[in-house]
This record gives sequence, C-alpha cells and structure tokens, in this order.
Amino acid sequence: MFCPKCGTKNEDDARFCAACGAPLEDNTVQAPAAEQMTAPQAPDSTQEAAQQPQMTAQQPQVQAPAAPKQPMSAKQRKSIITGAAVAALVIIFIIAGSVLSSPKRIAQNYFKASMEGQWEKAFKYMDLPKGDFITKELLAKTLEDRDAKDITNYEVVEDEDYDSKIAKKFYVTYYTKGNSRSVTSVELVRDGKFMLFWNRYKVSPRDIVSKNVKLTVRATSKLYIDDVEVPDKYIDNSEDDKKDNSKSSSEKKQKVYKIDVMFAGEHRIRVTDDIYRDIDKDYQFGSDEGYTYVITTTDIREDVLDARMAAAEQDLKTFFNAAIDNKSFDSVKGMCVDNAAKLKSIKSAYDKFVSNTYKNGYGVKSIDFNKFSTQSSSGTTDGCPYVKVSISAGVTGTGAQKSGQTKNFNETTSATFTYMYKDGQWKISAVTLYSIFY
Repeated sequence: MFCPKCGTKNEDDARFCAACGAPLEDNTVQAPAAEQMTAPQAPDSTQEAAQQPQMTAQQPQVQAPAAPKQPMSAKQRKSIITGAAVAALVIIFIIAGSVLSSPKRIAQNYFKASMEGQWEKAFKYMDLPKGDFITKELLAKTLEDRDAKDITNYEVVEDEDYDSKIAKKFYVTYYTKGNSRSVTSVELVRDGKFMLFWNRYKVSPRDIVSKNVKLTVRATSKLYIDDVEVPDKYIDNSEDDKKDNSKSSSEKKQKVYKIDVMFAGEHRIRVTDDIYRDIDKDYQFGSDEGYTYVITTTDIREDVLDARMAAAEQDLKTFFNAAIDNKSFDSVKGMCVDNAAKLKSIKSAYDKFVSNTYKNGYGVKSIDFNKFSTQSSSGTTDGCPYVKVSISAGVTGTGAQKSGQTKNFNETTSATFTYMYKDGQWKISAVTLYSIFY
C-alpha cells in the first residue's frame, strides 16, 4: 500500500505511513459481487433473449510519490544561527542602553554614592568643568570630612512639573537610622548622547565649585594645592597683575596664580621657598567667585640663617687678611651688592679698617681666629630678603710696632655683615668692622 502523502510503500494492513505518519486509506481493489446464478430457463417465446450483463471493475488511482525533502545545508544553518545571535545582541543593546541612560537611575546612583561618602564613585555622574584641580581624587579629599549617612530606605520620584527641555529634576525621600523622613533634590542636565541613540544626563552639582581663585606668593616660591604643584601656566597675566609679572624673574617680588576652577571647601595650601620658611596650612574656599589670598612670610629658613652665619665667619677672615696685606677695596668688591650707594658705604668702612689694621706697616702682621659667636636677624628690604649677622671672635697673632719690635696679642674682635639675596645670590649690602688694638 502506497502512502498518498509521501508515496512510501507500506504493508497492506498498515494504518499509518511508516515514513511520514499520515493515515493510510484502504486502496485494495474490491471485485464486484458475482451476480446470483440461476438455472437456465427456456427462453420465453415472447421475450427477447436477455442481454448478457457486462462485468466491470473500478481501477484504483495510485498517487505519485512526493519528492523527498532536501536536508538543510551547513551554510543555511550558520546563517540562521548568525541572524538569531545578531537579533539577540540588538535586543541586549537596546535594553542595556535604556537602563544605563535612565535619568532616574543616574539620580539614584548619585544619591546613594554621595550619601555613603563614595565621592570618587559620585564623580562620574557629575557635570563638572574640566581642570587640573577637578579630579575624582581631589573631590574625595575635599569632601572627606562630610559624614556618611546610614540610609535605611529611600524613594526617587521625578518632578513631572519641572519645565525644561534639557534638564530633569528628581526628589529623593529617604530615611536614616534614628531620624525622621528627609527630602532632597537631584537635578540632571542633558549632556550629549549615550551610545549614539539615548540622551545622556549628568548631575548638576550645587555649591561645590569655586571659580577664579587668586593666590599670591613670592616670585621665588612654589605653590601646592592639596600636594599638587601648581604649574606656571596658571600665573596670571591680566592687566591688574601685569606690571609685576612682566618683569624678569630676578626683578619680580611676587607672582599671582589664578585657578579658574577648583572644588569649594577646605584645601591644604603649601608654599615652599629656597629662602623663606615653608607655609603649610588649611584655607577655606566658598562656592562663589573671586577668592584672593596672599600667602607670604618674612621668616627666613633656619638653614639659610645658619649658612649666612657660617659665611660671616669666613668673610671676617677675608676682610682681615686683605687689610693686613694692605689690599684695595677691589679685592673684596666682588663680595658686595652691585649698588652704587651701598658700595660707597662699604668701601668707606673697608678703607678705614685697612688704615687702622695695616697702620703703614706697623700694624697686624698675622692673625688666627677662635671661639666664634654669631647671632642673626632677618627680614625683607626693597622686596629682597636680608640677613644681618653680628659676629665676635677671639683672635691671636703678632703686630709690629714703630720701635721695630714685634708684639704678640690675644684679643677679641667683632663685626656685623648684612647680606641681601638678589639674582639668586647672597651679597654683602652693609658692613661694620672693628680694628684690633694691642
């Protein structure tokens, strides 16, 4: 028996096709029932001879077998799998983009991070200007003293009445342990596109940025904000400060740094200098504009004072030895400042000292120093630091007398040297010298 659907040959008594499972019809050829046989009778004379019946049998209609289905090729299977994967990725992309760009989600994540004191995490949700002093590390450091809140529950609801095409506003109702309900708001501003298709929103922070901050220090100083050195590109060249900043580095008395934008709050300001003592203290900056601080000191570093007192000991020896040898002022002029008025005063003191020491050959012939004692004072004059050293010392040696005799002496002497720092060098700007009398 053949299957009328697929043409497969089956057993004659099968009810369903073994190949495709289709029900089978009974296609067996049924022979017509034989007519009842009767004894022949004599033909009736009045009837015509009976017509002999014709035997017919219906032939079964056999359906041609259907063409077998071709198996799916590997290329077709690969195309279907690839298409399904692409469709899945598109769906994932749409879902992920919608979730990640959700303004409500951004407001919620920022609220949680800020309340928990996780400022480095909150930073990425904030709409902040760019700048060397606008970093997540500095934000966390500036706001580290803000106490984290122990949130027990909260709800974020959008303000549907907020009338803006570029911004959204959310109210956050929250509860903390031991406190009743509190409400705060988070405002978002549209900031370009996210993944090309969705609007990107960022939190518009309040009272967190300070602008146009000016910090004035000495021209020789370095400025640090929260341990970050402020580069020279921040030196202000505006008209108000141009007069001083246009001078050469050796002529400048101060320089003004202008920070266009930085976080409001408390910052550690440190000023270092090769001459003056370091300044290291906290300064408070508000969220408004135009904060100006002058951060200077007149206190000279201890190591600088020690170096000047040690230099005074050597300079005292140099002046005495030059006087003993009856040398002119030119022999010590290089140790002094290049200032006509000051040079004139120093030369006058030196010439008098030589006269009293050499005494036309009847003065000091040799000298040794011992037991130095020094003390210093310091300050600023004409915009330059100075150190004044008072020095005394024990001296021993020999001196000539007009009688031709040589006399030994054991005396004390003293002097004062004032040093001025200019053009990167310490120079003598004033001197007082005392001769030895024996």
